[in-house]
Amino acid sequence: MTDDHVLKLIHLVKFSRYTALIPHIARTIQQALETFLEPESGQWVLVPVPMIRKDEKRRGFNQAERLGWELSRLTGITMDSSALRRRRRGRPQSQTAREKRAENVRGAFIAYGSRIAEKHVLLVDDLVTSGATAAECAKALLQSGAASVAVLCFGRSL
Repeated sequence: MTDDHVLKLIHLVKFSRYTALIPHIARTIQQALETFLEPESGQWVLVPVPMIRKDEKRRGFNQAERLGWELSRLTGITMDSSALRRRRRGRPQSQTAREKRAENVRGAFIAYGSRIAEKHVLLVDDLVTSGATAAECAKALLQSGAASVAVLCFGRSL
């Protein structure tokens, strides 16, 4: 599948509400995940990147959370959609210049240590562009006691 096809699928889910594509996307990620995870590699937990509440209400769903629930169903890995929250609203990353994205999300997330302490976190997102959001989420998770953080995404936009 080309990068253009991946981005088109993500846009169909996010902006045209074709949520029926999520199970297909999750199966693709699951296949890649099986090569990454070792059976005895510790306690893993899926944690979706939280959306800005206003945007989630407008869209009607958080695509990363839906993707996480589907991955949990397929893999049996526990999903925790409450382990990571947005502490503050920032400007949407898609409307922020690439060089200002890290600054835009700095300190925007808070993780709940009791939920993720000593666990290996699989951070779930649909798309990674600059990596600033994923890095800031990982920082919050690690500071709250996560043993490790790996990012799972369907697409990467350069």
